[in-house]
Amino acid sequence: MNIEENISNIASLVDKFEAECRTIQMLGQDDSEEIINTKKHEILDTAQSVSFTIERKLDHVTEEKERLKRDLEKERQKLTEVKITNDDCVKRKEGLLRALEEKQAQLSALKVKMEDASKNIPKLTEMKQLHYSISRLTLDKSSKEKEVKGFVVNSRKNDVTTFSFNYDDPNVSEQFVRNYLWDVIAA
Repeated sequence: MNIEENISNIASLVDKFEAECRTIQMLGQDDSEEIINTKKHEILDTAQSVSFTIERKLDHVTEEKERLKRDLEKERQKLTEVKITNDDCVKRKEGLLRALEEKQAQLSALKVKMEDASKNIPKLTEMKQLHYSISRLTLDKSSKEKEVKGFVVNSRKNDVTTFSFNYDDPNVSEQFVRNYLWDVIAA
C-alpha cells in the first residue's frame, strides 16, 4: 500500500467512528462509552500501525537515498579518474602525433637526399673510375673512421703497395698521409 491509501483508510475509519458514535448516542445504549473507547482504540491501533509502516518506508527510502548518494559519489570519482586518464591519453596522443610528424619530415628530407644521391651515382662512379685510371689508388671502404687503408697498383713494375694509417697516432697527420700517397703513386 502507498501512503495515500493508508491515509484514506485512516480517514474512512475516523468517519465510520464518528458515524457510529452518533448512532450510539442517538440510541442511548448503556455501554456506549465502552463501545466508543473500543472503536477509538481500534482507530488508534490502525493509525499507529500505518504510522509505523510509513516510518519503515521512510527509513527504507532514506537508506536508499544515502546508498544512491554514495553510489553517485563513487561514480563521480570514477568519472574524474576517467577524465584524468583521458586527458593523459590525449596529451600522449598529441605528443606521438608530433613525433610522427617530425619523423615524417625527416623521412621526406632523407628521400630527397636519396633522390639527389641516386642522381649523382653515375657521376660518382665515373669520377671514381677516372681517379683510379689516373692514380691506380684504391681505398678500403671497410676501414674505420679515423683510419685510411688501401693499395696502389704500379702496372709498370707489376707491383702493389699497401698502406694503412691511423689518425689517432700522433706521428700521423693528414699532410704526411697525402705526401706518402703521392710518393707511392709517382713511383
